Formats: sequence, C-alpha cells, structure tokens
Amino acid sequence: MKTILKTSLASVIASAYILSFAGCIDDRTDFGKNSLSVLVDNVLDPDLDEDGDGLNNGDEIDLGTDPFVKDSDGDGLDDGLEVKLGTKPQSGQEDTDKDGVTDGIEVLGTHPDNIDNEGKVTTAGEEKILLKVGESGLKVLALDINKSISIDYWGNRDAANTHHNLLTENPDTIDALDPMNDSDYDKRPNIKEKDQNTDPLDQKSFYPWIYETPVGKVMEEAGFVYIPGGFDLDGDGADESGFWMAKYEARGTEVATITVGPLQEFVNKHFKPATNHYRNDDAPISGEALFVPVYDTNIGASLSGMRPYEMAALVDAYPVSGVIDDNITLGEKITLPLNKQYAHILKLIDGNRADYVKNSTLGYDVNVEEEYERGVFEINNGKREITRNLVKLIDLQTYPVWWNINSIQRSDKNKSAAGTNVFTATDTGEGMEQDDYAVIIRDGKKLNLRYGVTFAEKEYNGFRAASEYLAK
Repeated sequence: MKTILKTSLASVIASAYILSFAGCIDDRTDFGKNSLSVLVDNVLDPDLDEDGDGLNNGDEIDLGTDPFVKDSDGDGLDDGLEVKLGTKPQSGQEDTDKDGVTDGIEVLGTHPDNIDNEGKVTTAGEEKILLKVGESGLKVLALDINKSISIDYWGNRDAANTHHNLLTENPDTIDALDPMNDSDYDKRPNIKEKDQNTDPLDQKSFYPWIYETPVGKVMEEAGFVYIPGGFDLDGDGADESGFWMAKYEARGTEVATITVGPLQEFVNKHFKPATNHYRNDDAPISGEALFVPVYDTNIGASLSGMRPYEMAALVDAYPVSGVIDDNITLGEKITLPLNKQYAHILKLIDGNRADYVKNSTLGYDVNVEEEYERGVFEINNGKREITRNLVKLIDLQTYPVWWNINSIQRSDKNKSAAGTNVFTATDTGEGMEQDDYAVIIRDGKKLNLRYGVTFAEKEYNGFRAASEYLAK
C-alpha cells in the first residue's frame, strides 16, 4: 500500500516504516484502546509532483485524484491538464458534460492514438495501413500488399474548440464542457444522441429530425410548422421546448358538426385557468354555418363569427391524422394556442425576417438542425386570433414583459368583457350579463380583452390550432 503523509519536510523514502499508536487504556472508559499500523512505501512532499501530471501531491489529495497515476479517470487527459481545462479528473468522471463522449476524445479529437501526422498507422508488426481523409471521413485503403480492404472510419475528427454550438456557447468553450457539441459532425448534439441511443461518434448513426418522424410528417402535411424552443421566454430559468403551430389561420368549406355539452365542463377542459363561472347547462351551438378547419392554405376567408368555445370544439373535433407507409398515423393532439405560444413566435420573428422562425435566432432546439427555418403566417395581419387563455380583468392590472405586447384593448364597463347572454352562473339567459372573464385575443403585439368565452364576434376574430409544448 502506498500512502502519502502531508508534511512540510523534504521528500523522504522509507522502504518499511511502521507507524503505530496506542492509546491509554488504564481505567478510562471514554478513550479505550486504539491502534493504527500503516506500511508506508513512500512519504512524499505535498509540494512535489510524484506522477508528473502537473499537479503537486498535496493538490491531488485535496482533489481526490491519484498522485501516483497521471490520468486518474483514464480518459486520456493528464490530471493537471483537466484542472486547467475545467474538466473533472477524478476516477469515474471521464465524461464531464455527460454527453456520452469521454473528455479525452472531446479535447484531443477522435483520432486513434496510433495515427501519426503523416496519416499512417503502425500496427503491432511492421505492416502499414494507408489512410485517406475525405468528406465522408477516414478510409482505410490498404493493409500491406497481401490484403486489400476499404472501411469507413468516422472517428477521424479534429480536436476540441472546433465544433460546438457557437450561437449559445463561447467559442473558447472546450467540447468536453459542452454537451451540445457535435463530435461526429452529423448536426446532432452529443447529449441528444445519447438520449436517443444513437452513437455520437458515428456519423452514420443519428436520430431523425422531428419533422422526419411519422408524426412530424403528418403534422407538416396538415399545414403545421414546428416552432423551435431552446430559450427562456418567461424568465423562469428553464428553456422552453418546441411545439407545432398551424401555418395559417383556419379556413374551410366542408360543413362541420360539433357538440359541446355542459358549458362549465367544456370551458374547464379547453381553456386556462379552470373557473366555476359558467352554468353547466348544455352549451348552445351557433346558428352560423360551421366548417371543418384546415390549416394548410391561405386561400379563401378565415373562419370567424363563432363563439370561442365553438372554435375550441371545432379544433377538438378534427384532429390531425394521415397515412404514412400505408399506416394511419395520428399527429400531435391540437388545441387552440396559448397566449404564451403567440409570444414565443413573436419573439422568434422579432429576431428574424418577417413571418419566419429560425432555430438559431435565440437558442438551439435539438429536435431540428441549427439552420432550420420555417414560415408561420398571418400572425401580424390585423386579424385577431383566439387563444385558450382566460383572464379575470378585475384582477389583471399589469402584464408580464414576455407577453410581448405594445397595445391593449379592454372593456371599460365594470372591467368586464362584453357579451350578451354569456351564460354565467347567475345569468337567466335573457339579460345583458357581462362576463368577468375575458378571452385573451392576439393580433400580433396587440392584445384584445373585450370578449367573453360565449360571445360571438361576427367578423374579426379568427383562430388556428397548436400542439402543447412538447416534452423535452
């Protein structure tokens, strides 16, 4: 056993040095008999560096690294270098950023240890393997004159500081501290590859982008656009995930049939927050013609003239589905969008060209490539769109900055939303009751709080559909 005694004396070497200690035994019951025997092969000065890794012996004891081993965690980096880089040198910490690629590979590159600068490999014998680096990686062309092979080798990559997300990380950040870096240059970050059980060091092993999955294909065919997340919209310290949003406002020509049922139950299921504000009688259906909503075209007039709960019922009644590889595939569940989702899109549009969202504008969403860009239209076209958020006006005096609004319209009368026959809990169905809850309606950065969930605006209020924020 090798033991280091931290001492200020010069280095001492003792081949067989026994330390022993015996406590007083006498009649003392609070101490008892104790003995310690340690075989010390080397007593080292804490200010010296026994293993030559760049750390003195005392620091290695403090860090929990092995002062007799240059590379305590076996990741290919000496302990002293790891301390300088900020990676973890302790045993069991060979992957500091937990992205599935060891620190040594991320810092030194993924060249095999025995590849020299001339592009040759010396095997255990005298044979030579000729190498060629091309766009597809490293190819092994030949193994001496008696053998001929051609093998793709995808591990031939440059060293660190060359391929991580420069949009969200300092360019000087080493890859071993950046789980979002891409070691195999397949445009997928290591950490997501690890989560998806693909190989972050194999360019041929990668997960599909979200729009390449069966569900994603169905959503795009139905006119939906994936809205990337990867940034903190509301300041809660957590990055938002992405979601699907209809490319256009809802249109339609095919007559639809919907049922709503008890109003209070329906509102609590389809709007936020839940309230106990409405009668639970069966909700009436508008006399206006209702049409099956479609979201993949801007031809024709947008659907409008309905009560907000009827819009929610239309979205709910006609989910997204399609046929992929001869199989019927359901898309993501869709609802009326959240106010937060409009703010999310407007934030992305603000940092990009009009009506287009891009992955790299504010952050990096691992579900799509860094250069991903899609159009989502009619957000700022002067026509109001219903959200599924309700707000009690008497309680709402200020608005969060992240709502991203520059003007507000709200009812002045009793600080309540306009609407006849709103079917509140106290309404007889005959009067001019005012709804204390307003539906949040977006017109780009304009906010309209003048209508209740049961009031039909004949011309201006349209709608579209969105998925929930997707799980990360």
